[in-house]
Amino acid sequence: MTDYDHHKSLERLRELTPDLPLLASMSTNLSEPIVKYDIPGGCALSTCLLAHSEVAVQDCFMPAGAKFPEHTHSVKEVIVVYEGELRVSFGDRETTMKRGDVVYFVPGQPHSAKAITDVRVVGLTVPAEEGYPHGSS
Repeated sequence: MTDYDHHKSLERLRELTPDLPLLASMSTNLSEPIVKYDIPGGCALSTCLLAHSEVAVQDCFMPAGAKFPEHTHSVKEVIVVYEGELRVSFGDRETTMKRGDVVYFVPGQPHSAKAITDVRVVGLTVPAEEGYPHGSS
C-alpha cells in the first residue's frame, strides 16, 4: 500500500456510514485496514470484513464518477449494493444497480463498474482470491 492524501474520501465514507462502528475507529494511518484503489475518476476505499481461504469479503466505497475498468477474477465474485447507484457492465449487458441489488460474476467473466452516485457495496469472492480484499502486495 502506498501513502495517499484522500482524506476527503475517508471523511465522506464516515459520513455515509455513521452506523458502521468500524469506520469510526479508522484513521488515515496506513497501518489501518484500508485499501485504496486508484481508479479512473477517483479512488475507491475498501475495508476487509472477512479474509478466509474459502471466502473473502470487503466493504467498498466509491465516490460518484469513479470506475473500476474492465477486469476479471479467477474466482466467483458477488457484488451487493447497499447505498447509492452503481452501473455494472458485463459482456454486451449493462445495468444500474441500487440498494439491495446483487450481481454475480463467474470466474473469468470480464466486467466493469462505475459509481453513478457515491456508492457503498459489499463484494465477496469464493474462494478467496490473492489480493482480494487486501489489495496487491
